[in-house]
Amino acid sequence: MKNVLPLKVSFLFTVVLFFASCEKLKDAVKVNVPMQTADVSFTIAPQQAGTQTLSDFITNLNVDSVIKANNTQFGVSNIRSVRITSVRITVLNSDIQDHFGVLSDCKMDFSSNNKPTKVTLASLSNNPDANTSVLDLPVNSSLELKEYFSATAFNYTLSGTTRRAITKTLECRATVKFDVQVGL
Repeated sequence: MKNVLPLKVSFLFTVVLFFASCEKLKDAVKVNVPMQTADVSFTIAPQQAGTQTLSDFITNLNVDSVIKANNTQFGVSNIRSVRITSVRITVLNSDIQDHFGVLSDCKMDFSSNNKPTKVTLASLSNNPDANTSVLDLPVNSSLELKEYFSATAFNYTLSGTTRRAITKTLECRATVKFDVQVGL
């Protein structure tokens, strides 16, 4: 009987070690999937000076298909983390009067069809009053967005403060990129 007890303890120790190792291995198997949810055209209508919503737009994306195209072993249920990596907005028809220098600040909010609570992905304050057609908004890369990505529709709201009126409709393009981490 004395010989059986050490054998049982040894077996139990081996089983615990095995499962602990499997859990560590599971955590170690991760794949980063760069994802662009928006490369979309939108407009900013003429605006008076002041703070307001400049544009709302929706883009559709089958996140599961994008993940599977990068690695067939993973899908949307394997998402471990999602972080914003970049937000770029371009005016396609800027001129000397109507351009992004008109904005003293702006931000881009985000939600999805499965999580309607808006979060701010990126924001810019103290934008210089310079004739520019491109804005790279500083992103909040610490923001965890995993809960938003079991969706198929993504909602974006661009808002800001205009120094002076925007006198014509601005034709724009938004490019929004994320880093999606999937794993077992």
